[in-house]
Amino acid sequence: MHTSLLQAFFDLPGHIVAALQDPGFDLRAPRIHTPIASTTYASTPLERPLTEGQQKRVVKRNKAANNTRAKKRQKESKAADAYVRARAHSKLIDKSAPAHCDLQTENIPVSSTGYIALNQGPTSDRAYTLEDLVGEQSEYKFRLIKHTGESTPIVDASNHVIGVIANHPNDPYWQDLQRQASAAIEARRDRCCIPIEDETHRRGAFISLNCGVSHGGGRKMPGNVKNSKPNAEVLAELNAMEPFQRFSSFASSVMYTWANQLYQYYATTLSKLHSKHPKLRRIFPDSIFSAVSYNFGPWTTCFQHKDFANLAFGWCAVTALGDFDYTAGGHLILWELKIVIEFPPGCTILFPSALITHSNVPIKETERRYSFAQYTAGGIFRWVENNFMTRERYLAKLTREQRAQDEEANATRWKLGLSLLSTSNNAKTTA
Repeated sequence: MHTSLLQAFFDLPGHIVAALQDPGFDLRAPRIHTPIASTTYASTPLERPLTEGQQKRVVKRNKAANNTRAKKRQKESKAADAYVRARAHSKLIDKSAPAHCDLQTENIPVSSTGYIALNQGPTSDRAYTLEDLVGEQSEYKFRLIKHTGESTPIVDASNHVIGVIANHPNDPYWQDLQRQASAAIEARRDRCCIPIEDETHRRGAFISLNCGVSHGGGRKMPGNVKNSKPNAEVLAELNAMEPFQRFSSFASSVMYTWANQLYQYYATTLSKLHSKHPKLRRIFPDSIFSAVSYNFGPWTTCFQHKDFANLAFGWCAVTALGDFDYTAGGHLILWELKIVIEFPPGCTILFPSALITHSNVPIKETERRYSFAQYTAGGIFRWVENNFMTRERYLAKLTREQRAQDEEANATRWKLGLSLLSTSNNAKTTA
C-alpha cells in the first residue's frame, strides 16, 4: 500500500508507515514501545487533535470550573481577608509628640457588659465659643491644641493612647479630595428627604444620613441601616466616590498604626459577623468600621453628646470637610479631657466617642462645614460573642457553670478592652 494512503486511511505517524513499507519488517518480532512526545491535545499517539471549536469549548469549560472554584475560595476567605489592607505608618509614631491628659479612662462608667457606654441623658445644646473655652479669661480654661500637620496621640493618665489627631496623609492632592467631597455633600443636601423635625437632633442642628451595618436601638440583630429611596441614592453616590473611600482607608490605617490590638479585635469580630451573615453590606472594602454618617451641614456644629451605643473602648473616626477658618471655629472639644483641638478641613481625628463628651466650636454663617464619621456599634461585638444570638436567648442556653463564666467575662470586659489600647511606650513596637 502506498505510504500516503496508509497515512490518510489509518492516520498513522510517518515513522510507523515507513516501517510497514520496509520489506524486512516482521509482524512476529517483539514490539518495542517508542515514546512519542505528547502534545497539548493528545494523551496517546493515535488520539486525534481537537478541532478549533472543541478547543474553545474545553477552554470555556475549564474557565468556568476555575471561576467556580475561585468564587468558592473567595467566599470562604472573604471575611478573613477583608481587613488586611491597612498599613502601619511607623514613621508617624517616631516623630509624634503626645498630648497628655489627666483623665483616668478606666473610671468612666460603662454598661454592665462593657460593650457600650452609659446614656447619661440630654446634654447642653449651647454653642461654646473659643473665648468660652481657652485663655486666662475663659470660663473653662481648657488647653488649646493647635494644628501642626503631624500626628498627635492623645494619652490619658494611665498612659493609654485613647485617640489620635491623625491630620491627613502626606499627599499633595489630599485637599483636592477634600474639596471634591465638600462639593458633593453640598450639591446633594437638597436631595435628602428628612422630616423638618429631624433636622435638629441630639447631635446637632444639621441634616445627617447614616448607612452601613448597625445593631441596637430596638433591633433584634445586626442589620443594614435602612434609608428611603431618595436618601439611599444619595448615599450610594457618595459611597462610590474616591474621596470617601480614601478617607475610610486612611482612618483604618491610623487605627492599625496606633491601636493595633484594638484593630485586630475589630477585624476578627467583623470577619465573623460577615461570614455568618453574608447579606450584611460592607460600605468600604478597606474600612475597619461598620457604619458611617454623612453630616450635610451647612454648619455642622455638634452639641455636647456621647455616642454611647458605639463600642465603649473603641474608636470612631471623624473627618472634617468644608471651607472655614479652622483657627476661629470648627474645633473639636473633648470635655472630659479638657482640650480643644484645631480641626482643619481634610483632617481626621480618632477618639472614643462613646466615652468622651464631644462638641464643636461654631463657625461663621458665611462659612461651610460638613463631616464624615465612621464607627461601629457595641451591640455588634455582643452579638458575635453571644454566638449570634440575642442576650436573652444566649443566656437561656447556658448552664449554671457557663452563666458564672459569662458573668465573670462581663465583669472583666471593660478592663480587657482597655488593655487592647496601646500605651505611649509600646505604640512604637506594635507599629
